[in-house]
Amino acid sequence: MQLSMSIAHFLAANALPFSLVEDSLFRRVITRARNVGSSYKMPSRSDVGGKWLEATYNSYREVEVEKLLTEAKTIGVMMLGDGATIKDCPQINVMACSENNPSCCLDVIDCSKWVSEGNKKDAWYVAKCFLPLMREIDPNKELIDLVAFDGASNMQKAAKLIAEHFPRVSVIAGLEHTVSLIFGRFMNTEVIQVMCLFCNKVSGAFACLLCFID
Repeated sequence: MQLSMSIAHFLAANALPFSLVEDSLFRRVITRARNVGSSYKMPSRSDVGGKWLEATYNSYREVEVEKLLTEAKTIGVMMLGDGATIKDCPQINVMACSENNPSCCLDVIDCSKWVSEGNKKDAWYVAKCFLPLMREIDPNKELIDLVAFDGASNMQKAAKLIAEHFPRVSVIAGLEHTVSLIFGRFMNTEVIQVMCLFCNKVSGAFACLLCFID
């Protein structure tokens, strides 16, 4: 009873959802807590956000890379990724996929220092971000056979540079980015904006009518 009350108190006091008690990770914490003695010491906040967070990341990454490389000699591995600026922080994400792992994040690289020195995320820099991670998962250059980047010139040039180091690699251009740009420009036209405003007003009025009927 005391433990259940403490759990309820903890969730309520920190404005956490009560459904958290059904989360498998929370239940694992409770299960493992049963097996530690009274000598156990809680980690500090710096440890939780430091070495234990790093250990958790490494554990997940190891499992994901293992799935990525399962049957890779037969099926192959594809590399993909792109650059983005999130809250003024320029980044490059390095992804890989295969039959057994359709979305494996190998790294998210912080480019702040590079950009702050007046440099750009050019083809050479992008390739430099990808190649060490590709060598890590495919040291013999036998598994990675495809690189898919968007149509931006720096990304396509980077893919060709990568192909010079990995002879089995074919380079293709991902169309999602191009299609997104086209639809983005299309949606910003005045006619579409007026239509969207009209639809919002109609749907809002219809929702109010349904509430009145109820």
